[in-house]
Amino acid sequence: KKTDIARPTTIDETGQVMEKDRLTHDHSYDYFPNSSINSRCDLTLHEPCMFGRAMSRLIHWIVYLRTKYPTHRLLMTKTDWKAAYRRGHLNMATAIQCATQMDNILLVPLRMTFGGAPCPSEWSCISDTGSDIATDIANTPNWDATQLVSPHQYRLPPVPDCDPARSPPQTASELLFDFPQEDDALLCKFDNYIDDLIGVGVDTGPDSVQRLAAAGSLAIHVLTRPIH
Repeated sequence: KKTDIARPTTIDETGQVMEKDRLTHDHSYDYFPNSSINSRCDLTLHEPCMFGRAMSRLIHWIVYLRTKYPTHRLLMTKTDWKAAYRRGHLNMATAIQCATQMDNILLVPLRMTFGGAPCPSEWSCISDTGSDIATDIANTPNWDATQLVSPHQYRLPPVPDCDPARSPPQTASELLFDFPQEDDALLCKFDNYIDDLIGVGVDTGPDSVQRLAAAGSLAIHVLTRPIH
């Protein structure tokens, strides 16, 4: 196999669009027909990748909250899984097949790679679990969001104060479908897009902001803390 440099776009601190370099592992490269790693993967054995529809699900959730709470403030948060694919390691048989040769050096990837066909589904299982845990934490009534938090919570920037002169909320259009009945009691919900854990909730009490701000980082800490 070989490696490529992909050049996706990002934004700088002023919002200007700029290119960035990302190392990708070309698992579709064939030395001979049907010899690539991706062509030898049976994706029917993997769980469906869920994060591709994250934005659509979040937008529908926002509209649902606005219809249910027409005058309340809605809150949003985003927590990054730093270097997301490093959280999932390859088994040795797969890692050996994904090795990259550079002159007389063989580099063996121990983590999931960008370019591997099964990796999005594998990461989706982890990140979906994180979303569910964060949702459960944030909606647990007796959770004290000032005490039981990630040990890294203090490193996150403080939540900005609300502008008291903000405009009243816009009226939401009626949805064309009903949300599951178990979602009816939720005040906030998390979803995940690759390395972004995104939460949306409604401001119903004095601790609403703190709960939404701390639930995501606590869920990530629970899943990724050193097991020893």
